[in-house]
Amino acid sequence: MKGLTYTIADKLYVSLTNECQKNLKTLMETRGRSFKFSLPKLEKNPSVEDVCAAIDVHYSNAKIVGMGENDSGVTFAGIGEPLTRIDALELIVEKIREKRHGVVLRLMTNGLYDVQTAIRAADLKLDTYTVSLTSGEPEQWKRLTLRDDADDADFFSLSDWCTFVDALAQSGRKVEVTTPVAPGVDVNLARELAMSLGAVEFRTREYFP
Repeated sequence: MKGLTYTIADKLYVSLTNECQKNLKTLMETRGRSFKFSLPKLEKNPSVEDVCAAIDVHYSNAKIVGMGENDSGVTFAGIGEPLTRIDALELIVEKIREKRHGVVLRLMTNGLYDVQTAIRAADLKLDTYTVSLTSGEPEQWKRLTLRDDADDADFFSLSDWCTFVDALAQSGRKVEVTTPVAPGVDVNLARELAMSLGAVEFRTREYFP
């Protein structure tokens, strides 16, 4: 299925959907208007079986050595938000672990979900949760995170993001926060916010105006 998997530096990425929550820019869009991403859109949401089959194809062609020292695992990312399909994600993670014990699993998300979803995500016990933060300043965060045509500017807030990250960290999960360096963004403020909520790593991403 086109758009289901892609690799960057031999790392496998799996896209579960094109969809993002109402009113929000996708992670790709928060990288800037001129950011280019060659992954084609999915024609439909892949089934659990589709995803597992695609992962099997990747591993059948991968040159894994020894005890898997060079296996970079599986990262759930892509055009849309993986956690909008958390029911499917839970089943996929279970099936991967049944077949590939010890494989490294990661998730990339905007972190704009309720506490219940954060707890379900934490219960997956993934190796890393990479959560995007556009800005540590609430009004700037709105401008960089909400779609230009958003019809309800208060649908999500920076406070919602903080609650999600805090819940993950309180569950003992490894949280990495990334911030695109858009013009005017105070990277130190974003870093301080992330670390205060329990993130263990922080890094910046290039912004494409």
